[in-house]
Amino acid sequence: MDATQLPLQMEAQKVPIKQSHSTVVKYLSQEGLQCLLSQPNTKNDRGLRDQVLMVLMYDAALRCQEILDIKVRDIDLNAVSPCVLVTGKGEVMRSVPITVKTVEHIKCYMQKFHRQQAGRQDDYLFYTTIHQERKQMSCDNVARFIKQYGQSARKTCRDISENVHPHQLRHTRAIHLYRDGMPLAILREFLGHADISTTQIYAYADPEMKRAAIKKARGDELIDRPTEALWQTDEEMIKRLYGLK
Repeated sequence: MDATQLPLQMEAQKVPIKQSHSTVVKYLSQEGLQCLLSQPNTKNDRGLRDQVLMVLMYDAALRCQEILDIKVRDIDLNAVSPCVLVTGKGEVMRSVPITVKTVEHIKCYMQKFHRQQAGRQDDYLFYTTIHQERKQMSCDNVARFIKQYGQSARKTCRDISENVHPHQLRHTRAIHLYRDGMPLAILREFLGHADISTTQIYAYADPEMKRAAIKKARGDELIDRPTEALWQTDEEMIKRLYGLK
């Protein structure tokens, strides 16, 4: 090496190497999800509210603040393709489709919590009542009851992690959609990500898809089938192996 380049090399070595950190995405299995959603007692108003909030949060893969910002005017349940208008990060609006089952849940909820809906389109879809006034619910409140339902569900379903949190429902929906074949580009739009690199964490996070792909690539249907060693039924080969021929 040229002596004149040595100082440059020494300076270059001082530059820290960027560390790559793999993001661990925790999500619920289908069984775990159903167990969690079945925990609220829907015979009382609070239980009904909690269940519908979790159902919508999962189905539309919403961030906690996004679902709490939704107002009555932002949902269209009677359209050919029912949807909810969501305000994401950076005040970016997106229309998110919801399933027929979720529409049924919301309609049931509306009958209880928004009977006088006409003229109150600016009411928050999910709210708390303080001194007879409807106030926006806090993320802390949502996190608290989801954690409680998670702890309750864990008693019968060990598949559920110890600390279930609101964003886990968003992660779960994203993983389920990706596993069902939704391309990352469309998943990005669905989730409201500004950069597809954020969406790619779901491609890295699904070991089941990796396992299925590996199994398909290596032909496990052949590996799993019991086979008999060729030499066991070949007398001529046996003789050669034992030096008898």
